[in-house]
Amino acid sequence: MKSSGLPLALTARTRKGFTLFWAAIFVMSLVMQYTAAASPGPVLAVHGEGLFELEAEADAVDGVAAGDDWEAVFNNTSSAESTRFIVDPVDDTNDDTFTGGETKDDELIGDWLWKRFKASQAKNDITHAFAAAYTDADDHAVIYFGLNKYEAQGDNFVGFWFIQDQVAPTGSGNPPGSPFVGEHVVGDILVLADYTGGGAVATFSIYRWVGTGGDANAAGTLDTVASGIPCTGGTGDQACGATNTVNADSPWPYTARDADLPGEADTFLPGTFFEGGIDLTALGIDTGCFSTFIAETRASASVDSTLSDFAMGSFSFCKEPDLSTQVSVSSISVGDQGVTDTAHLESNGDPVATGTVDFFLCGPTQSAADCTTGGTAAGAGIAVDQNGDAVSDANSPSDPGWYCFRAEYTPAEGSKFLATSHTNSTTECFQVRYISAACLLPR
Repeated sequence: MKSSGLPLALTARTRKGFTLFWAAIFVMSLVMQYTAAASPGPVLAVHGEGLFELEAEADAVDGVAAGDDWEAVFNNTSSAESTRFIVDPVDDTNDDTFTGGETKDDELIGDWLWKRFKASQAKNDITHAFAAAYTDADDHAVIYFGLNKYEAQGDNFVGFWFIQDQVAPTGSGNPPGSPFVGEHVVGDILVLADYTGGGAVATFSIYRWVGTGGDANAAGTLDTVASGIPCTGGTGDQACGATNTVNADSPWPYTARDADLPGEADTFLPGTFFEGGIDLTALGIDTGCFSTFIAETRASASVDSTLSDFAMGSFSFCKEPDLSTQVSVSSISVGDQGVTDTAHLESNGDPVATGTVDFFLCGPTQSAADCTTGGTAAGAGIAVDQNGDAVSDANSPSDPGWYCFRAEYTPAEGSKFLATSHTNSTTECFQVRYISAACLLPR
């Protein structure tokens, strides 16, 4: 006779035990799956993102590791969303340098002065400065930055500003010094680092401009955000910095002050090259659009230290979205239903769903003409929807002629987009016509 199987041979109590056992296994598997799904992945270090080669032994040459290096930034071949590479005069009386008693990091930019003057010390003379901005796989904003100097004897103190306003020197730079245009905005970022001539990073601090109430100085203008660490290859660091402790090749033309030995041309001698990186999002300081990058040398690591040389240039983590527009109809008759204009915003092919659009309407004119300036309001503060669209108010002009729209986009505060506008004489325009009297006669 064929066997009826093991389950039927077991007692009811045994079968019940098996049922409870497998039920427990099933529940445990669900818990483990949920825990695995709910637990965040390991936090990537700024030097382990695969975006940029930020090594413990700092260098600028593209290596085998994943990501760009400063060589790619210099050659304009990097994958960064924004880059800046600055060549600064070296050992030159035409160099732009800081001057004046109130020219300090904890003071207003309106109190800063600059002059044309050779750097007082070779170790304070910047030869090149550079920055690059990326968005990582977790949508974190990450910036990398650095500089190299003419010399690096003794202790060295460097700083980096990322400023939201457009800042630049003005005037001639003649004694006693000329001012800067632009000013600090809450959220500007300052990074300070000090290291020895041999290249060891001692401190690496990050500050945020707050104006009042900060803990980093007596005036309260700066607030401490975090302390970085040397880029030693560990995981999870959200900020780190490094200098070269041995000779390193320079991908750009460069001669150090002490490069008097054969083969030392285009070579960073120990301590003359510094680089660092910050995960702005992880540190909670990813709150706006930077416009200006400043690399500086300093007398000490203090936030009220006397500033020396600087290299400055525009640098924006943000970009203008692609703005296209389409009027609802190409022509209407006087008295017809109103005409609307639709603005569509995209970035890298994805809809931009943040910010508002103001619409303006110009006309009437004898032919279609761009609404470059002026016009009358045709919809103010229209929110951009999830599809990246904003639609103007309906407009019904009473006079015949051509009318054209202009759309002006304002990004939401803290977003990574720049303001932009759009108008043209085709997709933005429509014609208003009188209805012919003949058309009104009964048939």
